[in-house]
Amino acid sequence: MNKNQRLVIILIIAVIALACNMPGGAPSTTAPTAIEISASSSPSALSAVTETATPPAPATACNATLTTNTDSNIRSGPGQAYGIIGLLTQGSTAVVDGKSADGGWWYIQFAAGANGHGWIAGSITTANCVPTTLAIVAAPPTPVLPTATLTSISVSSIPASPTSTNSGGIFFPPIIITFPPGIFNSPTPTPTLGIIFIPATIFFPPIFITP
Repeated sequence: MNKNQRLVIILIIAVIALACNMPGGAPSTTAPTAIEISASSSPSALSAVTETATPPAPATACNATLTTNTDSNIRSGPGQAYGIIGLLTQGSTAVVDGKSADGGWWYIQFAAGANGHGWIAGSITTANCVPTTLAIVAAPPTPVLPTATLTSISVSSIPASPTSTNSGGIFFPPIIITFPPGIFNSPTPTPTLGIIFIPATIFFPPIFITP
């Protein structure tokens, strides 16, 4: 091989080497761009409705009260045997602080009563906002009401029964009737007329009936 042939071969190898190192033929080494997909860009997420739980409204506190359906007696205890200490007219309201053991009477705030309280029958009232945990108030001792009695007293010096006279007439001796003090009051929840008996003595004079 002469000198010219070796030169041609070197030139061909150089051209091939240059062709392999050209930018157009080199593989791309650029890193791919990362694409971040968030949940908010998802069509299903965009169409979903997020529900926020609403806390329940707090219960409104209220006081136990009642309204009278008619004119009503206020008594010193839970029963008709107790004395009347006052009156609430129809439509009146009162604060309820307790109830009787049988649940038939309300223990209410009443200025004229003992410790500022009195009792009213539940049957003639409408209760409002009374809790099931309302306190049971013990009843005071049952009072002993005086009773009115009728006593007939005859004068001992005069016969107690009619007698016949010698002339054929009839003699009726005098009679003394004594009424002791007493109170008669119909024991009802609503106001009623009461009758008070004061001590009294009635004297019937003797009577003589002639034939």
